[in-house]
Amino acid sequence: HRDLHSFPTRRSSDLTGLPRSRRDRELADARNAGELMTAPAITIYPEATLGSAARLMNAHHIRRLPVVDVSGNLIGIVSRRDLLSVFLRSDEELAAEVKSTLVTILLEEGEAVTVTCHHGVVILSGDLASQDRARLAVRLAADIDGVVSVQDKTGVQPAA
Repeated sequence: HRDLHSFPTRRSSDLTGLPRSRRDRELADARNAGELMTAPAITIYPEATLGSAARLMNAHHIRRLPVVDVSGNLIGIVSRRDLLSVFLRSDEELAAEVKSTLVTILLEEGEAVTVTCHHGVVILSGDLASQDRARLAVRLAADIDGVVSVQDKTGVQPAA
């Protein structure tokens, strides 16, 4: 018969029975929020891109990221769920936003571009005034959150 104290406990080991890291043991023994928190706090400014927020959260293995103003005051929190809701948009929503952006920036030329989307891949087709305008359309589409990639099938309008 074995002494009960010889069995690993959840506080000193994970489910495999192997010893946890020192930080894991500290967290398991925490008695208040100060002992449990990450210090220094990992924060982000409201102007940061969603991609930056996602990379920061991934690098630090955190699920929620406080958003602070220039004085360091908390103004909100971004969660993994918030980020995913932006990137997991329907193809129809993505195509509509790309089209709207192209029309806003390229005006009448944007109207001439056909936008389709399949699994986040945007396909641009139609004729534009120049290759520079086509490259601009691709960049505009690629900058929209949720777009995985852009296939450029545009052409250049024949000279009149």
